[in-house]
Amino acid sequence: MGSAFAAVARNRLRQKSAQKAFVQSPLFEVIGDLEQQKIQPTSNLPEALLRVRALYGSGLALASLTGLTSIVQEITEKIRDPESDPEISRICSDIDSDITQAIQVLDFLFGS
Repeated sequence: MGSAFAAVARNRLRQKSAQKAFVQSPLFEVIGDLEQQKIQPTSNLPEALLRVRALYGSGLALASLTGLTSIVQEITEKIRDPESDPEISRICSDIDSDITQAIQVLDFLFGS
């Protein structure tokens, strides 16, 4: 029963991924003036994280890494020092954990 559910979930996620852009940008926005700039996540970030977590949770780890790569690219483009803001630091830590989880799924599926 569990494997049948996982197969249905994978098929559904593949369909949803094909129908719209994988990660909706922007995930972060810059607020404030040049002297007091702050980066904050947009409402697109939680949705993107839910999507990549659903993908690696259903065994589609390679697809989830594509989304995680997009998230990391946007972070590195907009954030100079992620440790200067506790919220951004926490988000980066969460994304690091998601990457680790996706890699562990790949190892489980294709490892030795």
